[in-house]
Amino acid sequence: MTTVQPPAAGVIVEVFFLRLRADGSLAYRVEQRPWSPGGTPDQAALDLAGLVPGGTAAGTVSHSTSWRFVAPDQVILTYAVLPDPEPARAATPLIEAGVVCSGDALLPAPPQLHDHHVAAHAVRHLAYLVEHDPAVGAAASAQPDLWAVVTAYGVRTPVGTHGEVHAMANGHGSARNPEMPFNGTPTWPTPHASQPA
Repeated sequence: MTTVQPPAAGVIVEVFFLRLRADGSLAYRVEQRPWSPGGTPDQAALDLAGLVPGGTAAGTVSHSTSWRFVAPDQVILTYAVLPDPEPARAATPLIEAGVVCSGDALLPAPPQLHDHHVAAHAVRHLAYLVEHDPAVGAAASAQPDLWAVVTAYGVRTPVGTHGEVHAMANGHGSARNPEMPFNGTPTWPTPHASQPA
């Protein structure tokens, strides 16, 4: 029988705040804080975002999208919150990004990972959820312009190793998906108030 030991790693809750830019593309900003036992990571993400269940604007979504280990001893739990509750704060355009994988089926952690890769993974995950999670789908219906872009981005986001994703960002296809060139300037759907979620 194996004895389970308490985790040695510190746990960090990270929130990627996503927003729609004036040009119809996405942008993100990131905040982190250590998670303290006694509360849930979900609540820590809401606290970090300044959101209160039942008192938050219609259409707001907070969802866990990934986790990763950062040496020497941290586990980062990533959440996406959208729309960004503080849209006047500085944010980074999400234009040259893709979902990075390791290329090794037994060791899935990519050796190189940057914030734009984490944001791209979050958007791809959200694009899946809007179609398959009724609560997310209902929230998305209150923000149709934002979610139309999230869905379009999620569907066309390239996936590959770090080198492959960056090659695609420079306009080159990939052996995995030669029909998906990604030139770093994505074409986003034009937001319209009547556009479906």
